[in-house]
Amino acid sequence: QEISFKNYYTAYLTVRVLKREGGTADSPVKWATCVRNHCLMANPHTEGGSQDYFSIYRQQMLTEPDNVTTVRLIQRQPSSVWLSFAIEDIKIYSAAHEDSERDVPSWLSTITPVEEPLDLNGLPDPHAVSSSIQQMWALTEVMQSSQTTASVGRFDVSHGNPSKAKIIHSCSMDLSER
Repeated sequence: QEISFKNYYTAYLTVRVLKREGGTADSPVKWATCVRNHCLMANPHTEGGSQDYFSIYRQQMLTEPDNVTTVRLIQRQPSSVWLSFAIEDIKIYSAAHEDSERDVPSWLSTITPVEEPLDLNGLPDPHAVSSSIQQMWALTEVMQSSQTTASVGRFDVSHGNPSKAKIIHSCSMDLSER
C-alpha cells in the first residue's frame, strides 16, 4: 500500500486511518495513526521540499493499513512565511495481491529479457549516431560562445552511410560589430 502526493508548502504530515477491527462490515471501527509528523520540508521557513513529490509506503507506517474505511491527512506548517499550504494530486494505492501486476508497470513487462539478444537490424550504428550528436553539440557551443548576432538556419544530418555521417549547417553571422 502506498500514498503518493505533491507537496505545496506543507512541513509535516500525519496520516490517520479509520479501521474496522474485525474486517466485517459490522465490526467496530477505531482511529489509528499510521504516520506521525512525517517531515516534508527540512526547514519549514525555506523552500526545500516545498513542491516535491512524496510517497509513503506500507513499510513506513506505524500500523498495518488493513480494513481501512477512511483516511485523514493532517498537515502542519509552523512557519508564518507561507500563507497557504496543501498537498495535491493525492493517490492512494491498496495492497497488491500476489498474482497482481500492480507492482510491475505494463511497459516494464514488455521489455526484452537480457538473455535474448536485441534485434538491431535496420538501425544506424550507435557510434556514428553518437559522433553526429557530439558534433552538433560542439557546433552549438561554438555558436553560443561567438558572441555575435548569429542566425542559424538549420542543422541537417546526412544519413546515407552511418559511418560517414556529417553535419551540414547553414547560418548567417553578422560580423560587422567585431
